Amino acid sequence: MEIALPQRDIVDAMRVSRATVSDLIDALVREGMVVTNPCDSDRRRVLCRLTEAGHAATQRLICDNATRLRESFGGLSDAELMTLTGLLGRLG
Repeated sequence: MEIALPQRDIVDAMRVSRATVSDLIDALVREGMVVTNPCDSDRRRVLCRLTEAGHAATQRLICDNATRLRESFGGLSDAELMTLTGLLGRLG
């Protein structure tokens, strides 16, 4: 299933400026990772969708990150991981 997100939702999720997200999206479009289209119901809105290359890169990055996390925190007990998770949650 393809998901197209309004660029505004990306701005809100990342908590950065529209200009920052616009520059990021433009770079991803140039790299062939994302395509953009105007929204049919509101032409002022820009919808962003991952390409096949974008999906592949995302999957690779998720797997790489999971490996790094296992290597970094694999020695912690379940209780220690729960404590760490709680503490990190308080930072956000």
